[in-house]
Amino acid sequence: MPKNKIIKKKINIFFDLVDTLMFQKKNKVQLLKNFLKSNGKKISKTKLTEAIGQTEEEFHYSELTSENKKEFYLKFNKSIQKKLNLSEKYFSPEDYFLYRSKIKSSWHINKKEILLLKKYHKIHNFYIASNFSLKAFAILRRYKI
Repeated sequence: MPKNKIIKKKINIFFDLVDTLMFQKKNKVQLLKNFLKSNGKKISKTKLTEAIGQTEEEFHYSELTSENKKEFYLKFNKSIQKKLNLSEKYFSPEDYFLYRSKIKSSWHINKKEILLLKKYHKIHNFYIASNFSLKAFAILRRYKI
């Protein structure tokens, strides 16, 4: 009579890439806070985080293309302006678009997360979903993921 075998199956774990495994080095809340401060307006990080989060639920980055980038972000910024009840004196969607356009965006992955992925890859299957550009693969390859 054969012994009962314990069959170990790998557990599948799915991640969204951006803001889960990969983050912008320049924090969007801090960038907005700095912009507003330079225009004489102080708003708490909590309120800014809420406004950006609500706006990100309305606008989907998957709809962003190089052709509609300016239009997309002007509408995005207008939504933030409304949520924070800001006048043009403190927040112009156009000026904020120009401000953000001058800032080089760069991405990073938290080293602790990389170590966890490498440690558990033998017992888990990791799947990463993203509507991010193909640049994401280059970033992941840099970390040998």
